[in-house]
Order: sequence, then structure tokens, then C-alpha cells
Amino acid sequence: MSTTNPYDPMCGRFARDMPELDNAWPMSEEELNRVPEDERGDLRAYFIITNDGTFNPDNGHFLCMGCYIQAGMPVAPHGWVCP
Repeated sequence: MSTTNPYDPMCGRFARDMPELDNAWPMSEEELNRVPEDERGDLRAYFIITNDGTFNPDNGHFLCMGCYIQAGMPVAPHGWVCP
């Protein structure tokens, strides 16, 4: 996984890859199991890119919910993105 490709998102705080971020994924395990394994990463990346408020399109970083809470739930007047 590349940390510089904004279309290959990575949790910025612990640099964890997408498959480890199940708490950031809205589908149930049953729904996800219907998706071919080689397509799951693309779906998760799409979800993060289009739905995660911390996603930084410049570098592909975001904070999963656990990391966002541990970081003190940072906010900014016009939205906070992961550095």
C-alpha cells in the first residue's frame, strides 16, 4: 500500500491498511462476504474516500474511528483532515 496515493487510503495515525479497518466499514460481514475478496479493498477505499470526513485527498490519509477518538477528535472551522 502506498502512503502517497490518495486513492489507496491509509489510517494516518497508525498507518494501518484498509483490511484492518473493519470499524470504518458500514457493510455487515454477511454483505461483505458476498463481494469477491479481490474487490473488497476497492469498495472500502471508495467508502473512505466518499464518506470519511477526515480523509485527506492530497495524501490519502484518514483516521479510523478509534484513532480519531484517541487523537482527541480534532475539529477545525472548515473541517479537519488528517495530515
